Amino acid sequence: MRILMGIMMLGCLHLEAQVNKYDVLINEIMPDPSPTVGLPNTEYIELKNVSNKPINLLKWKISNGTSTASINTGWVLQPDSLVIICARTQVNKFDTTLSIIGVTSFPSLLNESGTITLFAPDGQTIHAMAYELGMHDNLIKEAGGWSLEMADPLQPCNPHNWFSSMDNKGGTPGRINSISKSSLPFPAIRAIDCIAQNETSLLLMLNQGADSISASLTANYHISPVAGIITEAEAIPPFFNQVKITLRTAILPDKIYTLTGKNIRHCSSTKADSISTRTSMLTEPEKSDVLINELLFNPESGGSDFVELVNVSNKVLNAKNLLLATQNNAGLTTAAFPASTKDRNFFPGDHLVFTADSAYLSKKWQVNNNHIIKTLAMPSLPDNKGNVSVLTKQGTIIDAFNYDEQMHFPLLNSREGVSLERISWFYPTNDPDNWHSASSASGYGTPTRQNSQHKTADINTAKINVLPAVISPDNNGTDDILGIHYQFNRNGNLLTCNLFNQQGVLLGKIINNAICGTSGILHWNGTIGNKIVRKGVYILLIDILSANGQSRKTKKMIAVQ
Repeated sequence: MRILMGIMMLGCLHLEAQVNKYDVLINEIMPDPSPTVGLPNTEYIELKNVSNKPINLLKWKISNGTSTASINTGWVLQPDSLVIICARTQVNKFDTTLSIIGVTSFPSLLNESGTITLFAPDGQTIHAMAYELGMHDNLIKEAGGWSLEMADPLQPCNPHNWFSSMDNKGGTPGRINSISKSSLPFPAIRAIDCIAQNETSLLLMLNQGADSISASLTANYHISPVAGIITEAEAIPPFFNQVKITLRTAILPDKIYTLTGKNIRHCSSTKADSISTRTSMLTEPEKSDVLINELLFNPESGGSDFVELVNVSNKVLNAKNLLLATQNNAGLTTAAFPASTKDRNFFPGDHLVFTADSAYLSKKWQVNNNHIIKTLAMPSLPDNKGNVSVLTKQGTIIDAFNYDEQMHFPLLNSREGVSLERISWFYPTNDPDNWHSASSASGYGTPTRQNSQHKTADINTAKINVLPAVISPDNNGTDDILGIHYQFNRNGNLLTCNLFNQQGVLLGKIINNAICGTSGILHWNGTIGNKIVRKGVYILLIDILSANGQSRKTKKMIAVQ
């Protein structure tokens, strides 16, 4: 009856009006209907006509990227009206009062993530959206039975415009969405990355879809330090969040360029933004180009592990050519996964964070989302101890870290959700003294940002130097750790450090016969016997025993507050 009604309406209307992008929107989706909350156990897509004209959906197509279904019913969608699209065999499961179109070969919606694209009969992309589990509000709704609803129809290209349904049935197919946020702020269009595919072709990636016309105007772009060499710009469907830029003059290797854009309009409004990003010819990573900089291996319930890498070279690397791996005690690789499935610039000094759940990091910490890469899979990281390694695609080890939960600050109430941070890039990865718990002030983690416990060693001013002179070992990220910096003409020295109070009473040995190289740093976290020492002034007696048996002693005064 509903299909016949649509055909009857078709004969009563003139349907020659021009259809434009975003006249009809994907308004609600149900990728995972099980376990059911109150709706039929079937996938569906809801469309909404946001234009001011009736639109005939005959021969329109819905695609998930691998399969496509055609609407073979002459259905007229009136302005501000909704219609449900589902498999033809599932139509009778819905309330008979709802507007529904059943299609043959309905494109399956994967539970975890996927894309949906709506095409007009002439092949024009009308609307597209990408979804993933992280768009849901909580783990309960991620488990299934809840739809995702668009909050603001004025922002069809905003990837943050989707939320879990608030309706008690788990969704609102054919009815007004339970989520309405017309005051949702318009996020600025930003450049995520710009990949040099070759010497004369760049791929610009944006954080959201843009107006395809303004994004395809060569006059809107400029590249420096060389100007006037852009010959073509083409926004790529279906999302129009990528722009292929063609150059007349080849860019040079080992040189970083800046690409800027202006007057890049939002996809369905007159609002326009300017963008800026860097690009360069990519270089293959080599040993010691990249260091493991931060690690979360024991996340809180519902959380996700992450590995943060830092590029300590002077080269622009391709993160796609890195593998995250684990090794056994014999040093054999037991599992390896691509760090990125796409080409990705990794500039000198940059931090990149790899995780299976980028949404978790964004909710828990203040992060730079441009520097988070969601991986298809991560190495297994046991909660007590294990190994994480970074390899080239040829299998060469770039860096490897044998972590242990005992490296954490000993007085933590809980180690769950607390990352381990590298203190210095200049000292060995597997030196336990080169790692410390992220500070409480940082939220116990600093993914994509400088480590809360990061120190830049300055050991050139003295043979033995103690920094800082005043420590506050409360794990708040400010002067939590004492560093004993040393510099010797020869290696093989043993360093021992005893702590005395002002009355000369020995309180304990804080460093015992540490084997020293020619230069380095030893750390003390302000504890004796797993207890923080009292506030006050203390004396360090540092004893250096050389390889030939000669002993030298030096005293340093410090304060604990």
